[in-house]
Amino acid sequence: MPTTAPGRPTRTRILDATLHLLTTTGLTKTTTKAIAATAHCSEATLYKHFTDKTDLLACLFTERLPTTTHLLPNDTDTDAEACCAHLIAQLLTYYQQSMPLLGALLADPTLLPAQRTPPHHLLQAVTRSLTRLREREQIPPDADIPTAATLLLGICFHQAALAALTPHQLPHPPPEFTAAVARTVAATLSTPTRTATNQE
Repeated sequence: MPTTAPGRPTRTRILDATLHLLTTTGLTKTTTKAIAATAHCSEATLYKHFTDKTDLLACLFTERLPTTTHLLPNDTDTDAEACCAHLIAQLLTYYQQSMPLLGALLADPTLLPAQRTPPHHLLQAVTRSLTRLREREQIPPDADIPTAATLLLGICFHQAALAALTPHQLPHPPPEFTAAVARTVAATLSTPTRTATNQE
């Protein structure tokens, strides 16, 4: 249940209540009336802070999606495998926290314009993180970074989606899973891209 202490700002309580309802009851039942009741305020008060439900959800998408900055460890001595393991942990957390909001977007495509963050921003963030490995000369200069970034995102999104669909059956991936994926992606990054010359 979201925190509804009197000392918390009303706008914050409304956002908390919206996220709570999306997570527990789904988009259809997340009405402004239910949000106001959960936030312990009137619908009139809710509309003082947000124009309508779409505006409220847009603010939720903007303010409550986890940050994607600083995905890569600052330790310059960390090797590619350790960096990939760190990225996997961060991406799993990101997707697990984002799944209720992503589910709302998928359930109602009319809300897509309300998403103020470009959908490709996470791929760009991971690509930038992996590019730093190349800048540190920890992977070959022709490493296939776009493919590695897509692999990381796909695997982590798949795990988070499975966990959301089977919350009582699929726990957080074990450490050995993260380690195995990190080894695989790091190996992909560490293998120079084959050219027409060296294929002959």
